[in-house]
Amino acid sequence: MTNCRSLVWVGVLLLAAPAWSQSAAERVDAARKLIETSKFKEAAAEVAAISRLENNPREVVIAQYELDGLSQAGLKKDAKALVAFQKLLTLEPNFKLAGKVPPKTAAVFKKAKQSVVQAGGGGIKSEQLSNEIKAGKVTAVYASVDNDLTQLAKNVRWHLRLDGGAWTVKEVPAQPVTNIEAGGKLVQWWLEVLGEGNSVLFVLGSEAQPLFDAVPGSAPPKTDPPKKDDGKKADATPPKKEDGKKPDAVAKKDAPVADTRPKLVPEEKVAAGPDVTSKPSGKGGFPIVPVAIGGVGVATAGVGVVFGVMSSGARNQITSAAPDPATGVVQTMTRAQALELEKQAQTNAVVANTMIGVGAALVVTGVAIAVIGAIGDK
Repeated sequence: MTNCRSLVWVGVLLLAAPAWSQSAAERVDAARKLIETSKFKEAAAEVAAISRLENNPREVVIAQYELDGLSQAGLKKDAKALVAFQKLLTLEPNFKLAGKVPPKTAAVFKKAKQSVVQAGGGGIKSEQLSNEIKAGKVTAVYASVDNDLTQLAKNVRWHLRLDGGAWTVKEVPAQPVTNIEAGGKLVQWWLEVLGEGNSVLFVLGSEAQPLFDAVPGSAPPKTDPPKKDDGKKADATPPKKEDGKKPDAVAKKDAPVADTRPKLVPEEKVAAGPDVTSKPSGKGGFPIVPVAIGGVGVATAGVGVVFGVMSSGARNQITSAAPDPATGVVQTMTRAQALELEKQAQTNAVVANTMIGVGAALVVTGVAIAVIGAIGDK
């Protein structure tokens, strides 16, 4: 009876253990089918549900951003689709959309690809760096987190074993150079770069094939060369030999490191307006637009001045027509001519006032744009 109960419990555990991954896989399949039938709103809801799951593996995260981009593009939300595709290409820069893709969606994906390439190429990764050795022990080990163009990495989960002891796990915030305290002659380790919800973005090493740092003279562990597990073919290059020095990027153990990684435009800025990821900053350039607007304003005002002069000339002709001293009647101009000149003077005055007003407004607009642009460039 006891054996039967044990078998039942084993079966329950085996079924329950992969439940989260099955749920993620099922939702990915459901979202893909909804997109295929142009039910983009429902597909977006499935993608949102995937993003709320914990511990999603790398392949699910890649599918999540792909489907997010496709569904948002289908909803004609190009800015959100652009952000999703940029995140996708940050993880997998060589990703290609499969199947028949609408032209507008393909255009957004191409734009995202171009922006990622211009920002550095994508392909988030982690690599082993030189260690820190003091008093005959490896006191800290270091690794890099590179090419995180859209700032997906939130934490780094270190798995550490000192001098052949038990494995310990510790999470630290993701930085361009991440490190963990050690304290052994032989330190074996591997790490996971984690995103939102502890989703796995990149894995360096593994428990079966860890990387190691050791003090000079210590026997290295008898394991196969470590592999860089990023979902691709493993790199069998052995780790570099430690020189007992810290990397140049770290001035002090556990000190904050300035984030010098290349970045794309933050999500909120992309979603709020036109894409600016591939637009030059314009700092130091000639302010073409405000100068052009101001120039048109000056020209318009100039035309207004011409009409003003014409109006004044017509009025001067009327006022300068003197009456005959003997009869008191104007002999040099008929009544009809005087009325025609008055009409011309009024028409030209209206045109002059209008043109000068419009010209002044354009000049003010040009100056305002130039000032705002100058402030924005600082």
